[in-house]
Amino acid sequence: MQAPTASFDSSSTTPEDLLPLLVAGGFLPQEQPALADLQAVSPEQKAVLQQGGIRAVLDWLIDHLYCSRDAEAAALDRLLDPAEELNSKQLLAFLPIAPQQIGRRIQWLSLAELQGEGFLDDLEGARQRLQQDAQLSSADPSVRKLLDWAQQQGFTDQDRITAALSRLLARIQDDEEALLYWRELDPAAVDAMLLRLRWQAGVNQLSQFGYIEPAQRKALIASSEPIPAQAATLAGLLAWLQEQGGISAAACTERTRELCLAQRDTPNLRALEFLAEIAPQGVEEIVQFHELRRHSESRRALLNTVAFFALLVIGGLIYLFWPVRAPSCDDSDTKATLEKMWFTTSVQTSTQRLLQGDKAIPSHSFKDMGELGYDEESDTRACKVTLVMDGEPSPLGFLIHPADKGDGDNYQVQMRPLEYVTVRFGKNAYARDLGQPLGAAALDTAVRDGIQQINESSTALRRLHQDDAEDPVLGVLPTANCSKLAGGLQSCAVLIDYDDALQSLVGGSGLVQLHAKVTLQQSAGQWRVTEHFAEEFAKALLETRMAHLPGKSAAPK
Repeated sequence: MQAPTASFDSSSTTPEDLLPLLVAGGFLPQEQPALADLQAVSPEQKAVLQQGGIRAVLDWLIDHLYCSRDAEAAALDRLLDPAEELNSKQLLAFLPIAPQQIGRRIQWLSLAELQGEGFLDDLEGARQRLQQDAQLSSADPSVRKLLDWAQQQGFTDQDRITAALSRLLARIQDDEEALLYWRELDPAAVDAMLLRLRWQAGVNQLSQFGYIEPAQRKALIASSEPIPAQAATLAGLLAWLQEQGGISAAACTERTRELCLAQRDTPNLRALEFLAEIAPQGVEEIVQFHELRRHSESRRALLNTVAFFALLVIGGLIYLFWPVRAPSCDDSDTKATLEKMWFTTSVQTSTQRLLQGDKAIPSHSFKDMGELGYDEESDTRACKVTLVMDGEPSPLGFLIHPADKGDGDNYQVQMRPLEYVTVRFGKNAYARDLGQPLGAAALDTAVRDGIQQINESSTALRRLHQDDAEDPVLGVLPTANCSKLAGGLQSCAVLIDYDDALQSLVGGSGLVQLHAKVTLQQSAGQWRVTEHFAEEFAKALLETRMAHLPGKSAAPK
């Protein structure tokens, strides 16, 4: 079961944002059918739903027949089932659906967490007493209140609590997520640790991007002076440094201007993320600049190698032809089809080329056509070809396979990145039966759904992909069999062919191959990615982006 993390915040979550959570919990079969209707409700109704949270949204879905009370009861049974092995943090997001039942389950699990951290010993005795105690409210399963209750019942004492808390905070002092979860046990101490972590990260970033000198960074990190509360954010830290004379306002403004201008020439992912915190308006202008430039140059750009991939692969141009047999890669029909695809692409860009003083249609030729592999089951032939355009050779890949149903016995050519074709059909291609026990189809569906949820949950990613009619995931391929983990989970290695919109903005085709290890779990009879997927996908994507930066030959370990 895919579950939320401890950082889930229902107060800032829209009704639409709750749909993936309800799908993950098994309350809702799928997200898409309900999404359009939920987005279309009146502002007044949406305000009521947002105020009522996940309970109100679930009631709305049931009233509109997207799910049922029986489905709610079944999903609740699964959430409360000890075999699911969920922890208290994962259950918190579902608490408003059934506060008494889920709250008691959270308390039950929290006692084990307290015992594991040394706050108490007699776990079974505490759990038995908890079942008998009707005075401790389960609707508010605060770990602080639960620990106070355990102390009142004689399962622990203040000296033990103090010692255990000291050990716990020492162990998690560099783990922001864990600090947030245990914060209520000692808010002042945890807030100080969180401030220190954010202070150190902020100072390091200011040094990295040239706002302060290395010696100044070292002095700030080593300082024993109290850390100002405003320094919890990058913008606040920068403002505080200006107040203290650590950097002048003029120097700060100039450095920000230089950094923004640099992103117009060669955008850098980390720099954009940094600027988004200290100068969001600057990032907005950078995005607008690149959008305008991409629109004004898009036709010309389509004539280089990168753009040929983008138009034919991501654009999904597919041409039918009518051979009497399954054609070979260098068959005359195949060559004629490639020429037709090239001519169509060139005509689409001819006007812009003429305005820029170039030839309407550049010189070109196709050579070195050859077969990479053939799959009998799907009757698909994988091919390679070199496109020589204005004297510059570029390797391409393409597939020849039966046309969609309704087109008779025709075949079609479909362009794909050469790397994509090679790993699927080449002599060293991954075996088709990898990914067991889930299977390639289940992995493909789960990973695609997970990436779609990530893209839809981020305003920035929605903007980057808003002009793309095609799915950014070209394919998901298991590269090994899955490994069984505790709690019925499976860990699977996959290769994801992905159209990285941000990589396109930074420069490049955007078509990347991500090697990722993803964790999956079964829910309502389907395999789904877990709450860790966003982190797993981000790690693979970051490593690939770093490998594509100028001067990088390999991704960081």
